Formats: sequence, structure tokens, C-alpha cells
Amino acid sequence: MHDAAEGGLAVCLAEAAIYSRSGAALDLRDDAVELFGEVGGRAIVSCSAGACDDVESVAAELSVPLRRVGEVGGGTLLGVALDDLRGAWESTD
Repeated sequence: MHDAAEGGLAVCLAEAAIYSRSGAALDLRDDAVELFGEVGGRAIVSCSAGACDDVESVAAELSVPLRRVGEVGGGTLLGVALDDLRGAWESTD
């Protein structure tokens, strides 16, 4: 789990991808507010395929809105190679 408080979903997902060394296939609108909006209370939760039903059940019990946005895996995130993401993140220029 990672909060999206600083930089929105795109930054949150990029940080998670860099840390985990795994990309993702995502279903997000190509919209600046969707990708970079710092809406309070947003977080990304990643789990195994077998745990999805349990996560959805707990979210429903707690009345926490939950939306699947994709699947983890691969070498890119939002069309950007993970090596390029890491390079941009670590850049001191």
C-alpha cells in the first residue's frame, strides 16, 4: 500500500514500480487531474490475485471506496520503461 498524497496516482504508482522493480498494465484516464490530482485519502493497494476478493470484502465492510485500476507486471508503467523511470527519479540534474 502506498498513499497518493504527494503527486497523485501517477507519482504513487511510479514510486511503487521503482521500489518493486515491476511495472503494471493500468486502466486510467489520460487526464492530468486523474493522474496527478492530490485528492485526500487516495492510496494504491497491491495484492496477489488470490487476495483480491478478500481486499474487496474488507473495503466493503469498512465502506471504503475501492476501484481496480490494473495488474502488476511487466517492464513499463504508463508507457514508460522502468529503467527510464528509475533514471529520472535518481537524476540530480
